[in-house]
Amino acid sequence: MGTLANDYVATYLSADGSLNGDAFYADIFDPAGPGNWEGQIHVYVRVTPPNSGDNGYYTWLTQSSDGISEFRAKGGVTLAANVPSRGTANIQAGGLVPNGPITVTGMIVC
Repeated sequence: MGTLANDYVATYLSADGSLNGDAFYADIFDPAGPGNWEGQIHVYVRVTPPNSGDNGYYTWLTQSSDGISEFRAKGGVTLAANVPSRGTANIQAGGLVPNGPITVTGMIVC
């Protein structure tokens, strides 16, 4: 469980590591809850290429909880989600715009 801005409380699990040599970070929010305070985002993925400098990362996010299953805050989550890339009109500050969607599959185990 995490406390985000404006004292909003949401249950989510996080994972980080590498993906094809890039730094990889993901937040998966409990599909039974509203997601995060920014707009009910349920899957947030951030990929940072090596030597990319400030704001040299790609972000993916989705408001859908499709693909999130078996979410247990103390036991992990199973994920098979197709996360569309954010568009150039997205109001999220910073970051590069990825060329296409990313498919996230696997299991985060606590």
